[in-house]
Amino acid sequence: MTGRPTKLLRPTAGKVAKNRPSRELYRKLLPDGTIPAPSRLPLYRAMNEGIVVRDEAWVVARPGRRPLTVIVNVAPVRNTDGEIIGAVHSWVDTTEQQRLDRALQVTQSRLRVLVEAERGAQVKFAAPGAQMAAAKSPSGYTLVRGTSFAAPIVAGLLALNLPAPDKAAADRAVMALAQEAVHLGSPGPDPVYGFGLVGEALRRQPVLTMLRAD
Repeated sequence: MTGRPTKLLRPTAGKVAKNRPSRELYRKLLPDGTIPAPSRLPLYRAMNEGIVVRDEAWVVARPGRRPLTVIVNVAPVRNTDGEIIGAVHSWVDTTEQQRLDRALQVTQSRLRVLVEAERGAQVKFAAPGAQMAAAKSPSGYTLVRGTSFAAPIVAGLLALNLPAPDKAAADRAVMALAQEAVHLGSPGPDPVYGFGLVGEALRRQPVLTMLRAD
């Protein structure tokens, strides 16, 4: 609860941070990073207006540390006469969850099959073909897209186990690479991903295009 218990906690918070008041330790900001008017704060609205705040997104700024993205819930506490005497205030840190969600979105977008990619029994492997950088002439990097950039990755990986033309050795190289593939899609070889994804570690990140060539 807040109210009198809050007043008891503030001296402790001040001592921990060299006598700085708690409002300076944890400043609540709107999701866009702006400072809200005091009347916008969830605790103020619950205590002064009797509003129940449910699942509101806020940012908690901490001096010298990364901000937190939180979900805030606040509800007023009333006495038997219906007067507000305090509030229950809770928040859940969703910073890590949002980071994981963004990472998942990036991963899903990378695994999305290009519309121009072949489908069918002839497909043996999937490899990076978008959201990647490739060297350009005379220097530097450029963004590329297409199966023309995925095919050389598969060919290069197969060539590591195929020093010379040989049908039997080629079949063994395919099966060896299949054992390393990250399986996607339906069970077993499928018409979209074949044996699975290979060469993901060979993807050159798009940020390379921002480098200036000397």
